[in-house]
Formats: sequence, structure tokens, C-alpha cells
Amino acid sequence: MFLVSHLFCSFCIFLHRPLYILGYAPAHNRIYLANKVMSIYAYSPPLNVVKYQTTVLCDDMDTAEKILPSIPCEQLNKVARFLEARDLKELAMQITTDPDHKINLALEPMHLCRPCYMVSGQ
Repeated sequence: MFLVSHLFCSFCIFLHRPLYILGYAPAHNRIYLANKVMSIYAYSPPLNVVKYQTTVLCDDMDTAEKILPSIPCEQLNKVARFLEARDLKELAMQITTDPDHKINLALEPMHLCRPCYMVSGQ
């Protein structure tokens, strides 16, 4: 795991292989990484997701609600898992697009009647 900081932005990167951080180019919104043989990789952090997660961590749910529509659909499941980890399971259930994740959230103790409705399509 690496932490990249630039001015007011910090990015946490989880890597599955050893890479070295070369730097962050804010003009391109890219973090540049290299491996031992100097192959260069560019990573573009999803800034709207980072902004959303930051506002949720600061308990500013009104601002988070305004940011949510700007998050790409392919990132919504990642956001829902983040919300689930923050124990905001009701909100995670509304956001997730993965049916299996939605059912798992519905099986939480306080939502035991929901899976029946979800299976029946209501």
C-alpha cells in the first residue's frame, strides 16, 4: 500500500505487484509508477469516488449526496462496499448494482423481510 500526497489530495493505492511511485501529475490526473525494469504504468484515481468517500468520512452526507450522481456506474459497487464497511448498509443497498451484494445486505438482521420481496420481484 502506498500513500501519495499532493497539495490537499492524498491517494491510497493498493498494489498486487511491487511498483515504485514516480509522482502525480495533476494536469493529467495520473499517478505514474514503475517496476524494477523501468516499465512505466499510469494510474488514474477516480476523483469523484475519492471526494465522495472523503465527505462520508467527514459525516457530510448532504455534500456526499450531491457528489453521488457524478460517480460512474462501474464505480458504484466499490462505493457500496465502502458504505457497507462504514456500517451504512441501508445506503449501500440503495447504491449497489450487484444483485448478490444487494441480497447479502438485505440478509442483515434488521432487514430479514426484504429478501422475500427481492426474490419475488416486488
